[in-house]
Amino acid sequence: MDKAHIGALRHWHREAAPRVKEAGFDIIYVYAGHGMTLAQQFMLPHLNTRSDEYGGSLENRVRLTRELLEDTRDAVGDTCAVAFRFGIDEMLGPDGMQAAEDGRAVVELLADLPDIWDVNVSDWANESATTRFQPQDRYQNDHLSYVKQVTDKPVVGVGRLTSPDVMQSMLRKGIVDLIGAARPSIAAPFIPRKIQEGCIDEIRECIGCNICAASDGSGIPIRCTQNPTIGEEWRRGWHPERIARRGQATQTLAVGSGPAGLECAMQLARRGYEVTLAEGAMDFSGRVLRESRLPGLAAWRRVADYWLNDLRQRANVRMFAESTLDADQVSELGIEHVFLATGAAWRADGVGRNSRRSPPLIELGADIRCNQTLGRIAPTA
Repeated sequence: MDKAHIGALRHWHREAAPRVKEAGFDIIYVYAGHGMTLAQQFMLPHLNTRSDEYGGSLENRVRLTRELLEDTRDAVGDTCAVAFRFGIDEMLGPDGMQAAEDGRAVVELLADLPDIWDVNVSDWANESATTRFQPQDRYQNDHLSYVKQVTDKPVVGVGRLTSPDVMQSMLRKGIVDLIGAARPSIAAPFIPRKIQEGCIDEIRECIGCNICAASDGSGIPIRCTQNPTIGEEWRRGWHPERIARRGQATQTLAVGSGPAGLECAMQLARRGYEVTLAEGAMDFSGRVLRESRLPGLAAWRRVADYWLNDLRQRANVRMFAESTLDADQVSELGIEHVFLATGAAWRADGVGRNSRRSPPLIELGADIRCNQTLGRIAPTA
């Protein structure tokens, strides 16, 4: 970028700020996070090789960010808060920005410029890691714990914060002043109110599966494992917690207690129906029970825990495990409305969305064995 390009960028940013204010927003962000924004890239010596006043020393590399913050403040006055999202650690070790070194120095250089510091790690894959790789919802605390010691401005922390106890602990310890909760708010849109009212058991806790992020990355409507209403509030009129009362029928049967069967049974019960839930296995939960036993996925059990806790408190729900039903047995029950949620089996022939034909199978000869310990095919000794 030459000086004209930088000037154009600053002009566009300055022109955008009043439009945000006019649209009714209370907070305007300057971004230097996710590893993809110019302000952040200018700060990083392994990306910024300039030899003018925007390169070289850290103070020079922070110059563009400082100008964007000042331009935004000048454009909107004191009627909107100016927040600064900052990727304080690139998670690249000595090759990238580290929270304890350049990250801290940036906070010191810009301490009083933003109205709010929104601090996270970078890039997005680290900030919003899945449960498998970041099982604890406070994993970013070590990187941002000193920020409030450097600035007097409020600090926001993020990172799949789902536990009310963890959130309150962070506030009490003075690590942050505010909790940023995007994915947790997708799973539980009313999570602040639930915490305030002490209705902790009613929170659908985010499990960090990132199906919401996968939907966004694929350009399809957003989805959530915990909250099936997300993205359908306007198109179908689905409220996250309110559902229409039942019709004339009173009896319903749900067969199968995986995610679909449990959600179906819970919503039918909330509508006022008498619900019978039949499960062929010894335990309820279906695939959730199996998947939550895989390494790093214990949090996925929250999906079933939420449903089962709700259903077991309802007088209009009867639940039967080890109750396999065939078509004749279902008919004998005489229940008018039957919902089958028995799942599906994975295909074993390799045919799928991107492969319409079954790939050729490799026949293993007598001199080949499966090394189960290493998880690979190896020749025999």
